[in-house]
Amino acid sequence: MLARPSTIGQERTLPREECDMEPVLLFVVEDAFQITGRGCVLAPGPAAEPGAQPIRVGDRLLLRKPDGQSVDTVIQAVEMLGRRPRPKVITAPILLPREITKDDVPIGTEVWLYPRDQ
Repeated sequence: MLARPSTIGQERTLPREECDMEPVLLFVVEDAFQITGRGCVLAPGPAAEPGAQPIRVGDRLLLRKPDGQSVDTVIQAVEMLGRRPRPKVITAPILLPREITKDDVPIGTEVWLYPRDQ
């Protein structure tokens, strides 16, 4: 089992052997916005898998853009956008590492979650 280094405050690329597990569709991007000095926040549309594994900072993601390109990245932070009624399926906006901008993640991008090592 590989030790996973901390991702807080730093960007990293994923070693190839960490990307061998099949990801699960988490959500499709409904909106994206840029926070100066922090990075790109993805606002989810409806969750694809009710009851899917909860997300955590450092979880590995695969972004599949509508044009077919894919990007491996990690969750930098989980954001909260005000108070809303609790939905049946909880999804939260996620902050991506600084090198990924709003322009890199068009509306309709699929966000896939790689399973965690247990």
